[in-house]
Amino acid sequence: MDGYISQIFRITGREGEEERKKPAVAFVNGLFGDSNFWLVNEPGLAPPLVLASKGYDVWLTNSRGSHLALDHIHLSSSEIDFW
Repeated sequence: MDGYISQIFRITGREGEEERKKPAVAFVNGLFGDSNFWLVNEPGLAPPLVLASKGYDVWLTNSRGSHLALDHIHLSSSEIDFW
């Protein structure tokens, strides 16, 4: 797995909120999707944003194969070793 560049995004919650230990939630995209999938609704309906507003530490990931996770330090996605 050496050389892979992974993408993960964190939603920290309300600005100015004191840093404290919060329960963590990770959203992982499905096949043919990316982390944007979880944010397509308005803020009051998008699950990651709702949970962040309630004090959760929210993480959004991008599985390899999405357009946001096709980077590698040495390999191209067209090379068999990438997969």
